Amino acid sequence: MDAFDYRNSPDGSGVTSAAQAAKAKKRAARAAQSELYAVRLAVLRGRYAALFGRCSDRDRAEAARALFVASGIWERDARQVPSRAKKAIESMALAVFMLENKAPL
Repeated sequence: MDAFDYRNSPDGSGVTSAAQAAKAKKRAARAAQSELYAVRLAVLRGRYAALFGRCSDRDRAEAARALFVASGIWERDARQVPSRAKKAIESMALAVFMLENKAPL
């Protein structure tokens, strides 16, 4: 007999309904997390746009722009590796902080 008994699954595929439910639950959690990251990035992007035009310190604006560009790269990479969205959020939060150093992260 094989190490895994295929007769235990209803359709004979070897995948039990518990495993399918666990996979579905994990996919739903990832989708919810991705949605949360997208919302957070949109809020930070809006704050950055509002602050960038008002910043009079050229060095701060330049540093913030570099962080914003880095954030865009992290965000693009997040399509393949979802954990990169965290780095995008961190970079964009720092860009906002560079423009308004009293803003909460």
